[in-house]
Amino acid sequence: MPSKRQVPPRPNFCQIIRLSFGITYHPRPFSHSIQTMSKTPKDSTRFTATGVWAHTRPGGRATTLQFADPAPKNETPQQKVKRLREAANRAKLAQVTKWDYMYLYGRTAADALHRAAVYGIVFATGCVGVLAVFSIGDMVVYNRRKRAIFFEDQEREQAKILATARQSVLQGTATPAQTALVEGIAEEELLMEQKKAERKTPSRLLWWLHGEWKEENVLTEQRKLAAAEFKQEEAQSTNQGMGITQAVQEARSNTPEAVVGGPLDQQAQKAAKFADNAAKGVSSSWFGWGSGGSKKE
Repeated sequence: MPSKRQVPPRPNFCQIIRLSFGITYHPRPFSHSIQTMSKTPKDSTRFTATGVWAHTRPGGRATTLQFADPAPKNETPQQKVKRLREAANRAKLAQVTKWDYMYLYGRTAADALHRAAVYGIVFATGCVGVLAVFSIGDMVVYNRRKRAIFFEDQEREQAKILATARQSVLQGTATPAQTALVEGIAEEELLMEQKKAERKTPSRLLWWLHGEWKEENVLTEQRKLAAAEFKQEEAQSTNQGMGITQAVQEARSNTPEAVVGGPLDQQAQKAAKFADNAAKGVSSSWFGWGSGGSKKE
């Protein structure tokens, strides 16, 4: 009776990949696993039946795979092993369906698309970050430029107002507000010169190291020089005209006090007081302009 042909098992996914790319797999022989097994009596079964059983499994005939071509003459063992492996691989590939190939190539394509998507997201994130940095920098530069232009316009307008006030004071047609403005600016310029002179003086530690402990003398001398320069300028302006400050003071002292009368007189007195307060407020508001200089950073 001819032996029944044995059908090889269907390969799995890993075997399909190995067979498609020509990767051979060499399993370890069974003798190797036997050699690595423990042979101590503790690890073996102790109560093994050794008697005769009534029902024993009949011994079967050995079967061989009939998928290989007949062996050629004068074939070496290496050639036989190679021939049988190639025949086994062909038999396994014959069981691979189109669905298996579609699954294999589809998975490869999905991996490639996923890798491209990840790299694209990383690249887009980098581009957006660089664009954001440049946009923020350009916005900061633009805002600083516009702020500088705004401050320049404000200082230019303030300089025009101050020049107009000084011209009116020189011509003798200045209002009380313009007069107070010019006086306040002169005082603040004097204070700023004194502060600058004080800042130029070295620290006490350096003076102590050099043995020149003369802070009070230097400060007093600088203040005296600043006061002398201011008095000299005021004397020059007095020689040209009568002196703006003295003229205003004399005009105020020569004006007779208004007699309290009816409602109209009281309203006039209130208006005059309001004008004086407004002039003082304008002089105090120009305090920062005379002392701060430019507001640019």
